[in-house]
Amino acid sequence: MLSSIPFLVVTFIVYGYFSEIRNLHGKCLMSYVFSFAILYATSSIIELNNKDLLEQHTEICTVLGYMWMTAILCCCFWSNVMCYDIWVTFKSKVKIDSNMIFIRYCLYAFGIPVIIETIFFILNHFELVPEKYNNKIGVNSCKIFTSQAKELKAIYMFGPLAFCLIINIVIYTLTCVKIYKHNKVTVACHRRTSNRVFSKNNINFNDSSLYLRLAIVMGIHWIIEVSSNLIGDPRLYFVAFVFFNMQGPIIFVTFVCNSKFKYFLMKRFNKNNKFASRDDIRDDDADDANAQIFAYLGFL
Repeated sequence: MLSSIPFLVVTFIVYGYFSEIRNLHGKCLMSYVFSFAILYATSSIIELNNKDLLEQHTEICTVLGYMWMTAILCCCFWSNVMCYDIWVTFKSKVKIDSNMIFIRYCLYAFGIPVIIETIFFILNHFELVPEKYNNKIGVNSCKIFTSQAKELKAIYMFGPLAFCLIINIVIYTLTCVKIYKHNKVTVACHRRTSNRVFSKNNINFNDSSLYLRLAIVMGIHWIIEVSSNLIGDPRLYFVAFVFFNMQGPIIFVTFVCNSKFKYFLMKRFNKNNKFASRDDIRDDDADDANAQIFAYLGFL
């Protein structure tokens, strides 16, 4: 997990540094990355020092445990927000107050997880739930481990996660359907109004790449994580473990390693040199409605 944190930090810095992408979409991604960094940091501390924290620093152990669970929910809720924001961006062209929208997103994606975990803390700390359903964070361990009962994981982790994932899947499906339908119309229009020869393979490749990025934003790793714990297959759990711990590099490659950032770097640090204009690195179909989504996902 620690190896993923530098990738998340670099992604956060890059999106914070370039004002061109520090818009509503960029801020959502920065919040998502920040939540993942906190998740990795707290999880690593607990994994490396669980026994010592439990025996000598019970209060710190409890705080880290609930920070860990809150970070998990924040990651999934921000994934939820990003899926919704993609869908809204694609669906509507009406100008909005991005600052106000972002505040609302923060209240949802940061606020609800904090409220949920505060309620869980009160219920468990003051023993307002049956002993069987007490997570015993700070008593038996600093967090809920894989070896613990499925009932505990279902209540404290997978219940809220499943809520977000269902919403993500619905929004993702609706967005993909809209993109597919719009692409068919766009290709038909270009064939009638232009001499450009369209390559079906290129169109399919672009669509597949876009859908893959949408799936990453949707949080496909959470689906694998939940499935592995519910099914209990060690092989699936290993896949989930590897995929989860690789989120830093995956996010970095997906959202930073692309031609858009190459353009920004050349523009910022090579002002006296000639370089391709922004329009030159766009696809000829930049006026397509898909451009909004590609811009969000770092495809341009």
